Amino acid sequence: MTATIDYTEAVDAPILDGLPLFVRMHALDMRRRSLWLRQNERAALDRANARDATMYGDHAAAIEEEIEAYLLPFMTALKTAQRVLPTNVIRFPGGRV
Repeated sequence: MTATIDYTEAVDAPILDGLPLFVRMHALDMRRRSLWLRQNERAALDRANARDATMYGDHAAAIEEEIEAYLLPFMTALKTAQRVLPTNVIRFPGGRV
């Protein structure tokens, strides 16, 4: 049995607001994987299994770096687009930029 994830529902990730849906979906998926690995890292530390904890921690750190590298161009483009708009353009809260 596989769990389905509804990416259209509101997510507590305000940093992803304004990004395309697919970018948000991919970033949230990577975030979930990273959190799962961090939980496994903590569980391995609780079991005093340093080798597994190091492995989980390294994989989580790699995914976190991947998230940062993946989102950087989109975040830069979004900030640039917001800066470039003329001052007479009205932005509505929650609207697309």
